[in-house]
Amino acid sequence: MASVFYVMTLLGCAQGGANCTPVMTLPMAYASEARCLADRSTMSAAVTGYAAVEARCAAKTNPPASAQTRADHSA
Repeated sequence: MASVFYVMTLLGCAQGGANCTPVMTLPMAYASEARCLADRSTMSAAVTGYAAVEARCAAKTNPPASAQTRADHSA
């Protein structure tokens, strides 16, 4: 059975969140969807030049060898 990881893609959007286009997919794989979702606001703040930025998490199998893995950490 393949391992499932989550990757985050950042999208730059026009005013009101319309007409979003992919800006980048982060070079890291998250061990859980919860961890990916928790990092959305931090990672989207790094993108400038758009009226709005969306961060989306998607499940993938077997992330690239170059991807860093962000594990879950209890607070």
